[in-house]
Amino acid sequence: MSFPNCKFFANLFKLIFIDKDEKLTSTLRYTLELYKKNKCLEEIAKIRGLTSEQIERHIIILITKSFIDVNDFVEKSKIEKILNNLNNENIVSLKKIKESLSEDITYFEIKCVLADLNRRPITKNK
Repeated sequence: MSFPNCKFFANLFKLIFIDKDEKLTSTLRYTLELYKKNKCLEEIAKIRGLTSEQIERHIIILITKSFIDVNDFVEKSKIEKILNNLNNENIVSLKKIKESLSEDITYFEIKCVLADLNRRPITKNK
């Protein structure tokens, strides 16, 4: 499956600027370490003294760098819905993506799927 708008979406969320080969910073390593100890995002935020949004951003970077699997945070059925939706050429913003999906899909889940797309090579439509 190819996605004509993938680069646009990756750029939109600034995921394209994540250097996939760059080493992890100490803050990302600590978040990953806590995650591997089965701490939930809220626990990690509390332990780290950071906001949930900051920890979510760490998770998105860790997905992009292939340290965490997108399936750990997004159900397969939701991933499929999000991916299918990305082929809609009328989608030009995160808000539009969210509005076009069911209410049970969160912004964080959308960003996780976009991070996973950013991790993979982009294929072009023929």
